[in-house]
Amino acid sequence: MAQRRAKCRLGLGHAFNMQPGARSLFGGVMCVAMAACAPIAAPQSNAITPERAPGSDRPMRVMSLIACTDQMLVALADREQIASLSFYSQNPRSSPIAAIAKTLPVNYLGAEDVIATKPDLVLSTPFMPHATRQTLQRLGVKVLLFGVPDTVEASTAQVREIGAALGQSSRADALIAEMREAARPIEAPRGERALMTYPDGYAAGAGTLIDELMTKAGLWNVAPDYGLGRWGALSLEQMVSAPPDILLVEPERYSKGTDAARLLGHPALKRAELSVRTASVASSMLYCGGPVVPALANRLKAVARGEAAL
Repeated sequence: MAQRRAKCRLGLGHAFNMQPGARSLFGGVMCVAMAACAPIAAPQSNAITPERAPGSDRPMRVMSLIACTDQMLVALADREQIASLSFYSQNPRSSPIAAIAKTLPVNYLGAEDVIATKPDLVLSTPFMPHATRQTLQRLGVKVLLFGVPDTVEASTAQVREIGAALGQSSRADALIAEMREAARPIEAPRGERALMTYPDGYAAGAGTLIDELMTKAGLWNVAPDYGLGRWGALSLEQMVSAPPDILLVEPERYSKGTDAARLLGHPALKRAELSVRTASVASSMLYCGGPVVPALANRLKAVARGEAAL
């Protein structure tokens, strides 16, 4: 039964914490009905909240239930403030903090994890397992809820909010300054047509953080030219009919049978004597904002300057 519950949480976490392209990358099955995942209500005012360290306004048992807030917590909190991270944090393919996360406690998003951890602050998504939601309501634990930001400014707002909640506003300000500096638009962009592919063939269109960072790096995101909205799946025919100048892929994907390989080896490209340059972008940079923004922005600028390849 415990193994079954863990599998259900895996499906829930990936469905709600990651962008569409991440779902098949990390697998998982949706085991809980959408109706059981309504946004969490406000905590009961008369419930008991776990005690903080004497003389301190900072929460000292902070629990993160999603991959993106795992990264925020590691970047902003003191180590002793971290009660646990989600188990997603230890996957090196999806998490840029995997090495650090393996030295910290992890949770599996469940109600029993909350009860055992006794957190004084929980960072999560508006959607979470029903039992976990009920437990947090009953205990009256403070909960901050975050989605995936669509812009650099939305991401900095999340950093600021989490930093204030942790009592680490100075660290948040420093990270925000780094994010804004890295995301500064380049001068005289070449405007090469680029496509960021996700592991299962999805692409980020207009109105996404990826689109904004590509534009600021001097790249033209061609996903909207293919008729995609904010997110969508690409067909090989669309890409072949108007191939990008640059195809951005994760390093592990560049192998036989992937979308990138099929595009690059398509007979239509060879007949037309078209060439598509490839550059790698680690998948661990693609699903969250916050601490990954500087690395992703700088990587995209290196691609735009022709300094990055597979």
